[in-house]
Amino acid sequence: MIDLKQYVYCPRILYYQTVLPDVRPITYKMEAGIQSHIQAEEREKRRQLRTYGLASGERSFNVPLLSAELKLSGVLDMLIETEAENPRRLQGFQEGGGAF
Repeated sequence: MIDLKQYVYCPRILYYQTVLPDVRPITYKMEAGIQSHIQAEEREKRRQLRTYGLASGERSFNVPLLSAELKLSGVLDMLIETEAENPRRLQGFQEGGGAF
C-alpha cells in the first residue's frame, strides 16, 4: 500500500519500497526517528494515567488499525481503554494537562 504522507514528504521512499525493497538505505534521520519513537514509548509505559486525567485504564501499544471501506491501514501508537460512561478522545496531548 502506498503511504501518501511519505510520498508527499519524499517520493524516493516510494521508489525504494517498490523498486528496490532490499536496498533501501536507512538514513541518519530515519534512525534518529526510530530511536525517538522507542524512547517515547518507554516513557509512556512509566507514565501514570493521571497525566491524562484518568483514574484507571489499560494501555495497549502499537495497535493495528484497518478500514476495509477506506482501504487504509495504520498503527496507533497508544490506546487507553477505560470503563468510563462518557468516552473522550485525547489527540495531540501535551504535557501539563491540555490538548493542542
